Order: sequence, then C-alpha cells, then structure tokens
Amino acid sequence: MFIRERELIKLFDTLNHGYNISKGGSWTISGNKLSDETKLNMSISSKGKGFKPSTTKYLKVILPNGETVNITDRVEFCNKHDLNYGSVRSSTHRGKSYKNYTFIENIS
Repeated sequence: MFIRERELIKLFDTLNHGYNISKGGSWTISGNKLSDETKLNMSISSKGKGFKPSTTKYLKVILPNGETVNITDRVEFCNKHDLNYGSVRSSTHRGKSYKNYTFIENIS
C-alpha cells in the first residue's frame, strides 16, 4: 500500500537528509502498529467528548456584475461558476480578484 512512499524515501534518503522520521507507511514514529488494546483504550478515552465546533468561514463574493453574495461552500461555488478552486483560495488569501470575482473572507 505504501510501497511507492517507501521507495521515494529510500531513493532520496529523506530519513537521514530530509523531513521523514520513519521509513514510510507507518502510523507511528517507531514504525510499529498500535496494539488492539491500545486502540481500545484510545477509543474508550475519547467516548463522549464529541467534536469541537469549528469556526465556519463565510465568504463574501463580489460577482463580475457587481452583485454581492455570501457563501459557505467555496468548492460548490467554484464548480457552479467554473472556477479553479486553488486559484480562488489563493486569491482570497492574497486579497486579489480572480476572473473578475472578488472574495472576502469573514470568520463568524
């Protein structure tokens, strides 16, 4: 499953001269898999905690015709308007327009 990852780590020697801390394909630093007992203990300790609510990012979008809309799903908006998601995301962070669309990020 992680054969290619392991090959590249070995080829570029990123274990000794790079960012890798394992030979690849392992979940833990040591390369050992977690025991069933450890997995069970982790599962029990996390029960009832739920997920922390994340901050929703709302985007105010100024369309090419000057109309302003608020969106929460940037991917859906990009698909609907035939826009490249990466370019929209980048232009949002840089505060620039993309294809005459202006994206302003609001955190609420």
